[in-house]
Amino acid sequence: MRALVAYFSLTGRTKRVAEAIASQLSNYAVDIEGITFTGTRRDLVDGTVDSIAAGNWTHLSAKETIFDLEPYDLVCIGMPIHGGRPAVAFNAYVKRCKGFAGKRVCTFVTCSFYPGKSLSAMGQALDGVGAVAGDQMAFRGLFRIGTAKPAEYGRKVNGS
Repeated sequence: MRALVAYFSLTGRTKRVAEAIASQLSNYAVDIEGITFTGTRRDLVDGTVDSIAAGNWTHLSAKETIFDLEPYDLVCIGMPIHGGRPAVAFNAYVKRCKGFAGKRVCTFVTCSFYPGKSLSAMGQALDGVGAVAGDQMAFRGLFRIGTAKPAEYGRKVNGS
C-alpha cells in the first residue's frame, strides 16, 4: 500500500509535523511532498483567491506526480492556518488534484492558537471532490510544535 503526505509550509512547522506523521506510517510506502506557493505572503491571504477560483494555478507548484492521487491508498494533507482558515494553497491543491473520489484523506493543520473551523472547511472541500473523510488533527504551538503529538497522530492514521 502507498501513502502520500502532502503539506504546505511557510516557516517549516508544518513540514516538521508532516515528516513526523510520515515516519509513523509503517503500513505504507510513503511519499512526502511539499507544495510550493510562488506568490508573496500577502498573495496567500487575498491576492490569489479569485485567480484560483477561476482555475489559474500559476502560483501553485509541486512535482506533477503529487497531483495524481490514483496510486495512493491513503492521502494526508497538512496546511498552516491563515486568518482562521486553511492556507489558500489547500483549495488550489484540492481543485488541481485528480483521483480524490473514494480515496481516504486525512487532514491536519498547524496554528499558533485556535484552529477555528479550518478542519471542517477542509473536510467540506474534500467531500465536494468525493474523498472519504479520514482523521483530522490540529497541532498548536505559538513558536514551536514538537513531534510527539504528530507521531502519535501518524500511528493512529497508520492503524485505522
